[in-house]
Amino acid sequence: MLSRNGGPPAATDAGWKDTVDVRPYEVVDVLVRFEGYRGRYMLHCTTWSTRTWR
Repeated sequence: MLSRNGGPPAATDAGWKDTVDVRPYEVVDVLVRFEGYRGRYMLHCTTWSTRTWR
């Protein structure tokens, strides 16, 4: 993660991640390296409030 809301990321954001928790109205900048596959990649965003938990 490069930044959170225009400032440096928190210590809890340090290190490699496969998931980033972004709260409402937050902006997160991430740096991603794609290697070993020449083709298309997909980034996915899920809004947990749209999920139905039973």
